[in-house]
Amino acid sequence: MGKLFGTDGIRGLADSFLTPEFADKTATAIISAMKKLHITEDNFKILIGEDTRESSSKLSMAMAKSFQKSGADVYLLGVAPTPAVAMLTKSKHFDLGVMISASHNLFQYNGIKISDKNGHKLSDEIELCIEDFIFNGNITDEKSAQTGTITHSPELLDDYCTYIKNSKNMKIKKAKIVLDCANGSAVATVHKIFKDISNDIIVINNEPNGKNINDKCGSTELDSLIKTIKDEKADFGFAFDGDADRCLCVDRFGGIIDGDHMIAAVAKYYKYNNQLKNNAIAVTKLSNMALEKYLAEHDIKVYYSTEYGDRYVSEKMAEKNLVIGGERAGHIILSDKLETGDGQLTALTLLSAMSDLADFDKILSSYVDFPQISINLTATEKQKDLIKSNIELKDFIEENSKKNNLRCIVRPSGTEPLVRILVEAADEQNAKDTAEILADRCLEIFRRQ
Repeated sequence: MGKLFGTDGIRGLADSFLTPEFADKTATAIISAMKKLHITEDNFKILIGEDTRESSSKLSMAMAKSFQKSGADVYLLGVAPTPAVAMLTKSKHFDLGVMISASHNLFQYNGIKISDKNGHKLSDEIELCIEDFIFNGNITDEKSAQTGTITHSPELLDDYCTYIKNSKNMKIKKAKIVLDCANGSAVATVHKIFKDISNDIIVINNEPNGKNINDKCGSTELDSLIKTIKDEKADFGFAFDGDADRCLCVDRFGGIIDGDHMIAAVAKYYKYNNQLKNNAIAVTKLSNMALEKYLAEHDIKVYYSTEYGDRYVSEKMAEKNLVIGGERAGHIILSDKLETGDGQLTALTLLSAMSDLADFDKILSSYVDFPQISINLTATEKQKDLIKSNIELKDFIEENSKKNNLRCIVRPSGTEPLVRILVEAADEQNAKDTAEILADRCLEIFRRQ
């Protein structure tokens, strides 16, 4: 990856890095890269969506004006889920889709996610070309022969909501459901999508004020959802993240159902309905090893992506011709419906699984995870690079993984200033001890820089 793009677009602090000036420059670089790589000429259309952060509308407008100056016709969707931008970019024949969001991060952060005309995330080649234009200062800042237009088009979001709502032939049992919008993008769509699903829907954290997105709510912090489920005696609930491209589930007892268990349930549901292509799914190596063991018992194979992130899961799905893939954190891709992860679509699919297969609790709690220990270390970009290139650390991980029958992952975060350590083993104490040793070794590498 380059210096700007991580696993999910460009991301950083809104007031010091991701400023309107930077957004303007990035938009111009995007157009320059598209022209250089012959992806488009002067006549192109661009769709822009945003989440609810106080900085999002400023960044959105800065990019829109820059695109307009370059000759593009820009359509502003307003507050919308990231998958809505991807879906509408493809279905409405836009040349480019841009989403202003930092996903699960707090409001101080923001980001720029870019989709190509097919709703896919950009290739490494395009991202590196954009970075080259930004860093090398050779962006052509000339006005196009014809200035483009800027149109506010929030009505386009209705097409997305209709598509998602009609993507499943819903036969939901009577159930009381809680939906946590994380004070983010889902507030713009959740009522339209779920209003006809059940007559007992409770929506929480749906009053964004620019600063409360993901703040003690949503898929990264489930306490408020768990409390509401228990207080309201609800059957279950779903928590979306800030841009609604992922979700997690909580059962009636307050038990958290992560992405692995949701993938298992959806895979069984697809197989039951003869929709599971090649009897296989794709995940990252962060998925619990128990998932593979459980699906093998149901004659479902698991493929692992070469890198971490839903983008690489999508690539593995395309390579193996699969329709289900995802991440433990709740990004689940159902490519027979959308080319990207969608939290609300995932929730609807799980509701269908509940109606078609068996009791909901049993579907989502079919197996027990192996113990996992996670440790996050604060790290600079230089420290991240040191971790990636340290041979001794790699050798230690490989040796211990084989000798002690465990799985060790040490990886720099693609979206945050962190090095993430994950150790998984049948014995929890073994996992804990190994994770602490790995953390000490990483800190020693930091100190030697």
